[in-house]
Amino acid sequence: MNPPPIVIFGTSGLSAYSIENIIDRLNESNQIAIDTAPNYVSAEIAIGNKIQRLINEGFKREDIFIQTKIDWQDIIKVGTQTAIKNSLKRLKIDYIDSLLLHWPFPDIFIKAYKEMEHSYKVGIAREIGVCNFKLRHFEMLLNDGISVKPMINQIEIHPFNTCSDIVKWCNEQEIQVQAYTPLLKMLPKVSENSTLVTLAKKYEASIPQIIYAWNKSRNIIPVTKTSNPKRIDEIFKAFEITIKEEDLTRISSLNEDYKFMLESWGCPGY
Repeated sequence: MNPPPIVIFGTSGLSAYSIENIIDRLNESNQIAIDTAPNYVSAEIAIGNKIQRLINEGFKREDIFIQTKIDWQDIIKVGTQTAIKNSLKRLKIDYIDSLLLHWPFPDIFIKAYKEMEHSYKVGIAREIGVCNFKLRHFEMLLNDGISVKPMINQIEIHPFNTCSDIVKWCNEQEIQVQAYTPLLKMLPKVSENSTLVTLAKKYEASIPQIIYAWNKSRNIIPVTKTSNPKRIDEIFKAFEITIKEEDLTRISSLNEDYKFMLESWGCPGY
């Protein structure tokens, strides 16, 4: 299995045109890693069409990292296995590099995860994991006889929501943490923060680059998004930056448990 990507590019809210352009630019960088989900409207279809064209042109499937998710709405409507098959069909691939359970929806997430285990065992999913899991959700899952421990936990992480406890626990359990909304949409809370502005000047970098490098120092893979292919080089260069320990501490000290997206919005009963 290839090593995990250093950064994954999200597709929520992007047009098919933007997705194709981003994948083209990632192809030039030889680091295609894409995150999607069935509820991102037509993103899976756009990704599938583009990936199929690349493969027809001689690109190797194993050099493309595709991560998608299982949504609780689909679990209820069609069942976990059918939802996975539908994603494979839309993506035009015969295996998923990383398959995540999007939400710990009460009463169904354990059963759904156990069905995902089957997909892992037969090779349909090379990795399986979860999103938006707190420690209590992991405890419920691990205490219910699962045979494959989650390999990934994707949660909202940024300098104002560092999630230190769950990150520490996941690292101890060898569960890879991914950070969505890593830049907090570059709200003024981020872009005008004096600490981040000062550090960006100190390291001759942009604030997003400082945040990506901070993620790297914590063994966290950021799941970021851009509709501008020109920004991709800037993003990759961020992982060449080494931030001093005292400055990493300054960034982490910005934490105030601020959430951009409350989980209860996406998962009733969370």
